[in-house]
Amino acid sequence: WQRSILFCPAVLASEVMSVIAAFRKSLGEHSIASCILVILVWEILKFLFRSSFASPSAKGDARKAPAASDEDFQDLTITKDPHVEIVPCGQANLPASVSSHSPCSLHPSNPTTPWRFENEYITGEYIYFHAPTGSSNAIGPDGMDYSKYFEGKSRLWELRIQLKFKQPPPVEEDMYFGIELNNDDFAEFGIATKQAHRLIVAALNQACNGLYQTSGDDPKEVADPERPCCVLPMYAFDQFIETPEGEQPPRLSDPDFPHFGQKRYKRVAEYTKEVEALKRRFRKGPTYTLAFWGVSRFLDVINWKVVGIPVATPIDFNNFAKRPPVWVVWYSLVPATRKTERERKHVASRKKYYFRAALWSSLHRPGSSEVQALTGRAWKQQNKDSSAWFNSPDSVQQRFDRFWKRTGDEFQAGLNRLRGRQQRMETQLNNDFQTGLQFLEDLGKQWNDDVQHKLKRLQDLGQEPIRSCTTRVHAAPNLK
Repeated sequence: WQRSILFCPAVLASEVMSVIAAFRKSLGEHSIASCILVILVWEILKFLFRSSFASPSAKGDARKAPAASDEDFQDLTITKDPHVEIVPCGQANLPASVSSHSPCSLHPSNPTTPWRFENEYITGEYIYFHAPTGSSNAIGPDGMDYSKYFEGKSRLWELRIQLKFKQPPPVEEDMYFGIELNNDDFAEFGIATKQAHRLIVAALNQACNGLYQTSGDDPKEVADPERPCCVLPMYAFDQFIETPEGEQPPRLSDPDFPHFGQKRYKRVAEYTKEVEALKRRFRKGPTYTLAFWGVSRFLDVINWKVVGIPVATPIDFNNFAKRPPVWVVWYSLVPATRKTERERKHVASRKKYYFRAALWSSLHRPGSSEVQALTGRAWKQQNKDSSAWFNSPDSVQQRFDRFWKRTGDEFQAGLNRLRGRQQRMETQLNNDFQTGLQFLEDLGKQWNDDVQHKLKRLQDLGQEPIRSCTTRVHAAPNLK
């Protein structure tokens, strides 16, 4: 029956609508109950649609090893509030078969100072920030108020990078920015996941034209495999600033940052030409500042979900990525020697990475061993053996304690939001009530004035014949 959702969608939709129609007929005029029924049926269908056909490998990989926890970072000043964690790779270009990396620093989102990075091609700094999830990540560099910055904006996060080239990219090489996965994350999607995947790719491509997306090649079958990726051309950056050598570039936290340089908003064609001209000018000396937020409204990184696309979302990102992390990449592509389909692929041998960083949410961390391989951190003894860690009563108890604490905090935060919403509603209702009373009072005064005016007019009209008759009587001297 579940597979009939995909193979017989028209029949299923017809049956569901007939059932809903029968219920509506039985409910009569109870339109609210009918709406609730429709929503309930729709949510059940979405759940069945997603859970029944998700990639089996994605479900299985999530249980392979325990995820890294906050206790693994006790010696680091990392906020306990939900955030994004980024590990830039110092050695940007690695063989396609290599998925482990030399130890690198772990950079939480919403930093108080910009994070620095360096590799063989560039040196620079960056900040990745979002609306604060607590008091510990609300203020950024130079007192930047993250909450105030995102007020009235649809974007969920923003990335700003400031860099200088050690080795600028050749003019003939195209540059791409986006996310990619490791070769061992290659997997065939389920049917439902493929449908959702098509809708999501179409939405991203509409937001930023020129999207290149691939599920990658199976490394067991191809010598030079293409990594799974979803990348955009250079003009997908929403803003750029070019600062000549010797001049001071803008601070990444400058309050006037949104007004600097060139922006893509509402001038895509002109901006595309400006970015192409900028790429041809890439050289040593100047400072280049780039900002990106264009598709962020679809990618809720903290909750590890794709959002904002009707029917297809929200959907867990692990349906596509198998497991965290994903890799934020900015690379150039060596021109293909032949115009074959294989030569046009973004295979590892054609790529030069100018920025490559692992990224995940603090709520959805990779396994402890993978985080250790990325950061080079020395883990506690119980975390080195995943089975011992899992079977340890103390560790299990700690996990439950953290779960209940997080659940309690989320519940309390939800209550606070509800209380705030209730107070705002009460204030609004009170204001509306007072406005209504004032309106009725003014209306009553107006009606009273109208009634008094009409009564006076009627009184004058009633007295007019009497005065006229009296005048005629006095005017007739012989009348007795």
